[in-house]
Amino acid sequence: MIARPKSLLEQVVNWLREGAQAGHWSAGLPGLGTLARESGVAEGTMRRAVRLLEKEGVFSYAGAGRRRQVVMGQANEKAKPTRQLRVAVLLRDDLANESAGFRWIMATVQSQIEAMGHRMVLLKKTQADFQFNDSRVIRMLRRETADLWIVVGGSRMLLEWFTAQGRRTFAFGGGCVGMTEVAATGSETQPTHLATLGKLCALGHRRIVFLMPYFVRHVAGAQSSTARRIMEELAAHGISGGAYHLPDFEETPEGLRERLDALFRVTPPTAIFATYPGWAFGVLSYLAARGLKVPEDVSVVCGNDASGFAWTQPRVAHYQHDDGRMARRIVKWVEHWAQGRRDFKQVFAPARLIEEGSIGPVKG
Repeated sequence: MIARPKSLLEQVVNWLREGAQAGHWSAGLPGLGTLARESGVAEGTMRRAVRLLEKEGVFSYAGAGRRRQVVMGQANEKAKPTRQLRVAVLLRDDLANESAGFRWIMATVQSQIEAMGHRMVLLKKTQADFQFNDSRVIRMLRRETADLWIVVGGSRMLLEWFTAQGRRTFAFGGGCVGMTEVAATGSETQPTHLATLGKLCALGHRRIVFLMPYFVRHVAGAQSSTARRIMEELAAHGISGGAYHLPDFEETPEGLRERLDALFRVTPPTAIFATYPGWAFGVLSYLAARGLKVPEDVSVVCGNDASGFAWTQPRVAHYQHDDGRMARRIVKWVEHWAQGRRDFKQVFAPARLIEEGSIGPVKG
């Protein structure tokens, strides 16, 4: 379902997972050196892959000097589904525009759902294809059927439509907080936003712009709790926050450029937070085209990580998320419904800021 080039680490993870599913290591996993030689990769890469699968629950660590055991196959044998469920995923945007961590979560969730005997389907159209117009998205959804639904970054209105239709829905981020009939996971980013804002203010920044998705900027025509807290934090630092600091914009490449043009026309920002890697790269490109340096002229922070940041100079400061925990929560939700157990639990994992060279003091 996910047609994209896989990194070497992802290929090794898939090789190990497929071997575990096929029962290749029933007596225990060989040593890392042996596995590395068999797969033709460095031992460090193999170590990272094995640790990722330990977090997923595929392998269990038995202690130093002892073989890891394969536990995924045992769990699958105990929980054979009575029927195959169709799990439909409504994405926020095309996978190519999402962070590496998010793509890893989707690949991991798909692999584990299908290992349970169910089918995961990514809808061909994303919310971005409809320019995040909920009415247009809903018209498309009326033609789709599924046993379970995973909605990525859905607005409050969209999620309320799912519950009104009686559709079993899991929200991956979006406007889900406080909804009693929607299970959810995601990163608890509000404290990290406030800490990032405080750090920028301490460096002398006042013209700080937060580029955030619609479901954060608005909830049912009003500001979300995150937007309100950002405005309160700005006020605590003596900054009168408003639309300049949390601007509306069309979430497309053209819409982002138009908003940046408007921001830099009169009062150029000295710091920009961009939620998604694609937006951050758009900001970096915009600044470079105008001869502005990071962080000397403008500090840049992204709300997610991207492998491409390793190639930027300086590397972009970004948020780190607990991807393994979020993937496990989604898989557990599917497993519960497959067993006939109602599950509306919402579990969020804290995010943390990884400081890099793209954050600096205000010029002069």
